[in-house]
Amino acid sequence: MTGVRSDWLDPLRAALDDGPSLPVAWFFRDDDAGWADDRLWPLVEVCAAAGATLDVAAIPEEVTPATGEALSRLAGEAMIAIHQHGRSHINHEATGRSCEFGSARSADDQATDLTAGRDLLEAAIDGPTTGVFVPPWNRCTEVTVGLLAELGFAALSRDESAFATSFPEVRICADWTRLTHEGGLPAVAGSLACAVRRRAAGRAEGDGLTPAVGLMLHHAQLGAADLSALVQLLDLVAYHPGAECVPLASLASMAGATQGAADDDSRT
Repeated sequence: MTGVRSDWLDPLRAALDDGPSLPVAWFFRDDDAGWADDRLWPLVEVCAAAGATLDVAAIPEEVTPATGEALSRLAGEAMIAIHQHGRSHINHEATGRSCEFGSARSADDQATDLTAGRDLLEAAIDGPTTGVFVPPWNRCTEVTVGLLAELGFAALSRDESAFATSFPEVRICADWTRLTHEGGLPAVAGSLACAVRRRAAGRAEGDGLTPAVGLMLHHAQLGAADLSALVQLLDLVAYHPGAECVPLASLASMAGATQGAADDDSRT
């Protein structure tokens, strides 16, 4: 791995070594398919080489016929899974943080974009998506969550700092681009090590949450050094007994089952 030493992973390796006997689940979510897709395909290859399914969040209105065909083929080969990333990835907020499904949008407008986005993406890839909704900028409102349930979506994937909801959700806990910009690879390893320990502690305490470590990627912002470092990270996660790569859709199913059991308990 040219220019990248593997000792940056030592804090994460120690956290995995100290973890519980059952492995902690990991997933790798790449956002913004439809933009700079020439940089997406190398990332897919890196993940596939480690046996990890890359969870691709695709922007429905930005997926070209060529990209849709490639995504469909890769999904058929189980190299990726395809999730809906909003509709257009457009900010509708006049003030504050960017959001496509934010407080400036009515429920009707949000519902229109949710269904239109789903239809567009399924037409582009000639088949169904996973039913997991990934809001652009990892943000949406409680209205959005209610609509996802009404419209038959399976789950939601946002940042772990987002507000709590009873809808099935699998959250990401680390942003590769932000962390590398702020503190380089040591910041990535430190954040992931903390996430591993939090997930292990939560499972031991029986908090009912899906104990997964989710890393968010943006292929358009990954250079050669990033890919080299990701190879090292994936090698560690793929082969360490304390970690297990699990597709986001499978984790979403687990979250749905857990929530269903909790709802049943609340009615008894």
